[in-house]
Amino acid sequence: MTRHKEAKQVLASPKVSTNTSRPDFPTLRAVRRTPTPEEQKAREGQFIDMDPPEHSFYRRMLISEFSVRRINAMRPGIQQVVDDLVDEILRQGPPVDLVEMFGLPVPSLVICQLLGVPYADHEYFQTRTAEVLRLSHDPNTSTAALVEIRAYISDLVDKAEKEPGDNLIGRLVTQYLHPGTLRHDALVGMMMLLLMAGHETTSNQIPLGVLTMLEHPDQLTDMRADPALVPGAVEELLRYNSIADWVAFDRMADEDVEIGGQVIRAGEGIYVLGMSANRDDRAFDDPDR
Repeated sequence: MTRHKEAKQVLASPKVSTNTSRPDFPTLRAVRRTPTPEEQKAREGQFIDMDPPEHSFYRRMLISEFSVRRINAMRPGIQQVVDDLVDEILRQGPPVDLVEMFGLPVPSLVICQLLGVPYADHEYFQTRTAEVLRLSHDPNTSTAALVEIRAYISDLVDKAEKEPGDNLIGRLVTQYLHPGTLRHDALVGMMMLLLMAGHETTSNQIPLGVLTMLEHPDQLTDMRADPALVPGAVEELLRYNSIADWVAFDRMADEDVEIGGQVIRAGEGIYVLGMSANRDDRAFDDPDR
């Protein structure tokens, strides 16, 4: 799917599955292989690859954690993170590596604070995450990194069971793990998903956004003069750069479904090309601008 309207139809359709554990689910890898026991264990709680009602079960536990009220309450802490990093950049002076000194630390610090993960360990989980997500690697290398991340987070959950803190892991342990609603392995999987997705995307989007605005100095001047333009600018930068493309949007038809006049048969794989959809001239005037 390369067009905006059809992409939205696929991603919202109840007739389309995102359950990657199905044996006939489409894959980007040249050779399909049976998941190792370690990979199967790590999938528990990874609700991004689940369909309702399993997906809904996990999602409900997190809705309040990502409400507008909760995120607004985090705003002063996030502002402090940004201010401190900018101060450090100014102290060091040019040249600086924007990714290393700002793009990566901002989301890493914030997701660590949110989840209850020690920031001192950020280099460890960042390198392991990169190994897991690198499609060109030997699958055994990715599996080894996945096992390491899982063991690391499992240890954090064990510690939270003994002494839950005021963070997401602590609250989920108190509200769901101890009453028996949630299994230990499922909580570990949920935290793995949030930790990896919570810093990888944003750490790429921040530097790309800065670069894009520097390449369009007239629009950067307008945004600096009028902060009310910032929310719209963020939305437009997400469309323009589209950092999550087809890797995030693989699907499979659960039953026959018609999209854009084309019948997709049950069991057929679907790839939604987010970057192409976001440059669709039927949805956006002058989409490459």
